[in-house]
Amino acid sequence: MTRAVGLLPRIVDNPMREQYHMAWKKLQPSARVSTTEDELFTLRAALINVLTEAHMDCNDWENGWAWIGVLGDFNGGDLCMPQLGIRVPMPAGSIAGMRGGDLKHFIARWNATLVEQLETRIMYGP
Repeated sequence: MTRAVGLLPRIVDNPMREQYHMAWKKLQPSARVSTTEDELFTLRAALINVLTEAHMDCNDWENGWAWIGVLGDFNGGDLCMPQLGIRVPMPAGSIAGMRGGDLKHFIARWNATLVEQLETRIMYGP
């Protein structure tokens, strides 16, 4: 999943991907957590059976991307984007990317076990 999510920014928005990579390389070695040889993300989270309400990712990199990969054995769990009026089915193995800081989103209710792997670039400060 991590390798697939790492590949998608190269296809969707390579200039932003390069910015992510350069910023990651500037981190102090003690602050780096690398899961691949070409790491991009400063935040990787595994959410297990977490129900989210509609929100925007307010600390994301400006015009940056948030990527969601879905694992587990479940029914439901669609990715909902109310500003666009759409609901995207997200069966296990699905990956979706969005500008989470600009777009309200949430995961619809599901049955059984849902694991979301979130990968994003978060920048704090001005």
